[in-house]
Amino acid sequence: GRLGESGLSFQGIRNHRVVELVIEGMAVEEFDKAMDEAANAGNVIVVIKNIERYTSIYNKLSKYLNMSHLGIVATANFGGYDQVIKSYPDFLDKFEKIDVFPPDETETVEILKNYARLDTISIKDDVLKEIVTMAERYIGNQSQPLKSILLLEELKTLHKKITVADVHQVVSDKTNIPLGVI
Repeated sequence: GRLGESGLSFQGIRNHRVVELVIEGMAVEEFDKAMDEAANAGNVIVVIKNIERYTSIYNKLSKYLNMSHLGIVATANFGGYDQVIKSYPDFLDKFEKIDVFPPDETETVEILKNYARLDTISIKDDVLKEIVTMAERYIGNQSQPLKSILLLEELKTLHKKITVADVHQVVSDKTNIPLGVI
């Protein structure tokens, strides 16, 4: 469905605030304070990215995981899940595991199309398809749709109508690989 476009959300998260808790460099007292505030609010869903990096908070987090009125979403990459989180079965049991795979090319083009529309960027479908193709082929350090969105953001700085040639030029500049007609 097109929930994002319609402004609708799923029943379970309606009237909730989704808040990312950045653990990096956070003192223990700050963590406790932030989690207590979220728990007391009663309508907060806390998101903790890369949970595999913060095994020291697993015990502290357990008390909050038992609170039915507090939503907690934790993300981990596949390696972090297999190598770290699986070693903490009691902690793991408190979560429902959902595998999220990168979108395919068609889905990524649709995501870019929606992103461009929301950001009022005028861009043709064939150019969006080229962004996805070039990002997939030449940009290796990120996954989709992020690498395509970042490429679109870079193209946006050109302050003109974006063309396939512009896509090739920006990718060429980023990767030092000459692209285009030989």
